[in-house]
Amino acid sequence: MNCTHRRRELVLKWLMTPERGVKFSTIAEEAITWSLDNLKSADDFIGMVGLANEKFGNRNAEAIPTEDFEEWLCDLADERDWASETQNHYRSALVTVYREAERAGKVRHNPARGIHRNKVPLGRVRFLEEEEETRLRDAIAAPLPGSPWD
Repeated sequence: MNCTHRRRELVLKWLMTPERGVKFSTIAEEAITWSLDNLKSADDFIGMVGLANEKFGNRNAEAIPTEDFEEWLCDLADERDWASETQNHYRSALVTVYREAERAGKVRHNPARGIHRNKVPLGRVRFLEEEEETRLRDAIAAPLPGSPWD
């Protein structure tokens, strides 16, 4: 075993020690504070981060493997019958928590980045009927009341 391999093994072992490093609850609280100043939908973000904090709050933030986040999201999605988009929103919230912690120097890496995004269906393609298209084109062409271009 060479020195580099041994050093890496020791660092990983140190990171996996629960009493080392910053707890997930700490970076979650700081991300919630950040969201109040920077997000339009802070309430949604707070709810998502709150659920994650219930599960991972007492753990070392850097020692949580990506697989734990993925398993947790899959279990929640099955339990609550979530759409793919909802799982992706939760993934984005976790990535944001870690991104802000990285910026603050609290963590060195973001395990949430490794969570796979779910494919999202494109939805239903709908074509306008002739009458609908005519009304839409008329509405687009009509000047807006109070507009400087009247």
